[in-house]
Amino acid sequence: MNNLWIQETLDLVHELEKERDNLFSKCEELKKKMSEIEVQTETIEEKINNAYALIQTYKDKHNIQISHNLLSESSNFANKSYRELIIEVAQKNGGYLKVNNTVEFLYQINFSNDKRAIQANIYSVLNRNKNSFKKIKPGEYRLLTNIHKESENEPSGIRKSIKELKEKNPQMTKNEVLNYLIKNRFDFKGKRPAKAVNITWAFLGYSKEGKQQLLPGVN
Repeated sequence: MNNLWIQETLDLVHELEKERDNLFSKCEELKKKMSEIEVQTETIEEKINNAYALIQTYKDKHNIQISHNLLSESSNFANKSYRELIIEVAQKNGGYLKVNNTVEFLYQINFSNDKRAIQANIYSVLNRNKNSFKKIKPGEYRLLTNIHKESENEPSGIRKSIKELKEKNPQMTKNEVLNYLIKNRFDFKGKRPAKAVNITWAFLGYSKEGKQQLLPGVN
């Protein structure tokens, strides 16, 4: 009687082992297919990048710059974030973004009078939005088709940045935080840095730590 139970249990175990081995085998097959798909995807991505680069080479050769229509619409850019701006520039340019050309464009429309700051902000956005832009080669990117539109009410990330800074160094003052963010080229999404920090500082309750002077330029 006991031997029969043992045998039946062993038979069940053997069936489970077979099922496990079968699943392992399927996993290996899927891994192999995924590897093949990754190789195919990389090949296609390379072809896409080459096509965009070829288009830009043609534009450079024939001195085809950013669309004049975009220049005529420059008045609509005043309240847009850098992310919105470079997406729109790329869309008007056939999905292609050349940083140097974009810097010149934003400088021409008086979005900022500091080319180095414009360039730094553009690269900051590109580095934080790798799901929206793919690098082709240094200074050149293509706009991905599956980008997520940024909500007008979406925070710039300043709240998170200030909280992280205060957690690491609770003694940091408001001015020190502002200077740190500016020095590290934080993207304020077109907002005045001093005002943005002042509002966020008060919202997070740090003003209660002690009386602090308002930041320059904030009423």
